[in-house]
Amino acid sequence: MKQFKNVLLAYIIIYLLVYLLVYFVGFESEIELIVFNFFYGIFYFIIIRLLYIISERKINNAHSILFITAFFSIIAVLAYKFLSIELRNNLFVFSEADAAAYNQYALKYANDINAITEWRYDDWGILFVLGLLYKLTPSPMILGVFYILLGILTVYYLFKLCKFFISSNYCFILCAVFYLSSYLQWYNASLLKESIMVFLTIYSFYHLYKFIIGGSKYSLAAIAFGLIMMLFFRPAVSFILLFSAFLFYVSNVKSFPLKILFLMICLPTGYYFLSTSVLEESQRYLPYESVNDFFAAKENENTVRGSVGFTYVTHTISGLFGPIPQFYPKAIVENNFFASGLLLRLLLSAYSILAMIKIITQKIKLLYPIVLFCLIELFSLVFMFEALELRKAMPHIVFNYFLAFWYLYNTEETKVFNKPNWLFRKGYIITASITFLLLLFWNFR
Repeated sequence: MKQFKNVLLAYIIIYLLVYLLVYFVGFESEIELIVFNFFYGIFYFIIIRLLYIISERKINNAHSILFITAFFSIIAVLAYKFLSIELRNNLFVFSEADAAAYNQYALKYANDINAITEWRYDDWGILFVLGLLYKLTPSPMILGVFYILLGILTVYYLFKLCKFFISSNYCFILCAVFYLSSYLQWYNASLLKESIMVFLTIYSFYHLYKFIIGGSKYSLAAIAFGLIMMLFFRPAVSFILLFSAFLFYVSNVKSFPLKILFLMICLPTGYYFLSTSVLEESQRYLPYESVNDFFAAKENENTVRGSVGFTYVTHTISGLFGPIPQFYPKAIVENNFFASGLLLRLLLSAYSILAMIKIITQKIKLLYPIVLFCLIELFSLVFMFEALELRKAMPHIVFNYFLAFWYLYNTEETKVFNKPNWLFRKGYIITASITFLLLLFWNFR
């Protein structure tokens, strides 16, 4: 895992340089936020570096990472909540709009089950969870406790899923890098639903591969449960996962006429459900009747910067590599909380893209469901000009980490792939330099 050590070194150098520039340029936000986010990233680096050392000494089992991530998550959630109380006098963690609305309706739902019907069905999941929890204690703090407990299951299933493909020490570091990231812990502290979405996605994929590899019939029921639950949080993700699994099975059908028959059935059906769910997601916030109306409305809300073509390129790059970390304080405060975690994801993105290329070109069909899921969700977000929005990308971002570590494992340990000199040797310095320049352009543009 020597190359990951280089990634960590690049991370801390770039991180310190960017914050040094932020300090000299000056900032428009509360200094407490800048200090908090800076030290979170430093603490994140120290923890990951220590866990890297631990993983090399073979103390890398599932129980160890469950304990470590749970302990760290408790500290992170409490820190976010304390900061929110100090600066905003509430427990909504700098996301008052949706969180406050969820809190209001959950208080109502705790005593009136019919109140849930006032919302769209894709919000019923979080309202149902909050309503049940608020029967215990009507405080936003209770959801943070629930998310910490749910995080234990999230890490457990992620570790088990990764174990199908990579060794324990890579699984150990992967779980730590993803789960301890600033943005996931921010969602754990908030009243939003992304932490549940992450769990359901990992849970469903684990059972999908348990069925594919081991033929477990119980896993079919577990997959169905995961897909149904997703409908009440974000329906599009459920359809994308199901469609990816169908395409995987079609690719494994050896009879050409039967494969054509499957495609004739699956593609129109999949297109209908995907396009419908994607359009519904957009229309929830912005109803439109035509493509021109869609572009015009996006221009009005400043989502389209420059030409439509340039905007699509920007969102595609952001979807593949990011979202790009926002260190320099802007209007959307929560973006600054995401920065330290997204920087490490950005530095790992080259490996995840190389992994997708290897899987497709070498026809490693077992990993097709993951690659298809990532690509379909990515380009759905690009189509809607929402690839810059982290919460929409949360379901597939975990698999960007998985693909990166899968590629590193097969390049360094199993020697299945040859090391690309441009990335694994001195060329990596160039890659890190490009990352730094991209951050400068994005943050100080």
